[in-house]
Amino acid sequence: MRKWGWLGLTAVLLVAGAVQAHARLLRASPAAGAELSAAPAEIRLFFNEPLRAGNEITLYGRDFSPTIALAAAIDPADNRQLFAPVPPLAPGDYTVQWTAVSQDGHPITGSYTFTLLPPDAGRPSPVVWLILTLGLGLPLLLLWSKRALLFRASHRD
Repeated sequence: MRKWGWLGLTAVLLVAGAVQAHARLLRASPAAGAELSAAPAEIRLFFNEPLRAGNEITLYGRDFSPTIALAAAIDPADNRQLFAPVPPLAPGDYTVQWTAVSQDGHPITGSYTFTLLPPDAGRPSPVVWLILTLGLGLPLLLLWSKRALLFRASHRD
């Protein structure tokens, strides 16, 4: 009876170890939710264990329309990294969908989004600066001038 107990415990531990043996995404570049001012040169995914052939990375644009099927490759220097060069991109929201194959042959999938900002995003244009200067600066200048004239007139007496 004791023999069967040990065999059962060993089987449970082996199954539990196999379940945990699948690759897991640790981080990505560009990161999930990133807002980029320049297009990325590549998409790079970092996993907790080595990968084997059969991986895919697809980049989707607005409305989840397929944009580009990228040539995903395992990094020869670190087989826990999957990368794909990215061609030039227009500003907008992008979804990275990936499939990675663990050493045990089990495919795992995931996705995340990032945003490529327009070239001048975050910086006011010269027109905005002109409007702010005239809209705020001119009234303040006039108010200061009027006050200075009133001050001089009151001190003449």
